[in-house]
Amino acid sequence: MRRTASVANDTDRVLAVLRLAHYSFGSQTIRTPKGPYVTHPRTATDDELALAESLFGMFQLFRLVAQKAAAAVELGSPERARLLWGLKAGACRAGHLALQSKISPSAVTEIVEDLETDGLVRRESDRADRRAVRVALTAEGRRHLERFEHAAAVALAESLSVLTAQQRQRIKTAFNDLKEVIASNEAVQKEASNAR
Repeated sequence: MRRTASVANDTDRVLAVLRLAHYSFGSQTIRTPKGPYVTHPRTATDDELALAESLFGMFQLFRLVAQKAAAAVELGSPERARLLWGLKAGACRAGHLALQSKISPSAVTEIVEDLETDGLVRRESDRADRRAVRVALTAEGRRHLERFEHAAAVALAESLSVLTAQQRQRIKTAFNDLKEVIASNEAVQKEASNAR
């Protein structure tokens, strides 16, 4: 079976997402820190492309899970949840939040204003640049994020409830293998960038 160039680009995009290990809940555009897409010096095999396509199919499931979870905890939209998720590691500038969550900067500004009005985030000055403002979770925002994560886990568990114990074990093993590959690739990339 002959694969088109667009499928090869899709594979590059999946691999970029996996290497970054970011959860974006249904993003349409994948960006990496060093450019819009990661390219690879070799051509992917049909088996690798089939695996990538299967992983792409999971993105739709994750998007539906995020929508269900956002509705369950009354966050209003998956985009609001993505912004809260993006703040889990700590405060950051709105531009970084837009890049990370794959939402336009103007939409991020609007969502942040709404989240601030709801008491879920606060704006604070950036110590590194007094002109800049960072967005941070409030205690209430952190509680909403925890409720969202729990609701997402419940929704995903419901979606996977039809699997047998043997199927679940195979998936767990496969995801553990995937984590190891991602960690290994990240270590190699970090080492290569440090060597430059």
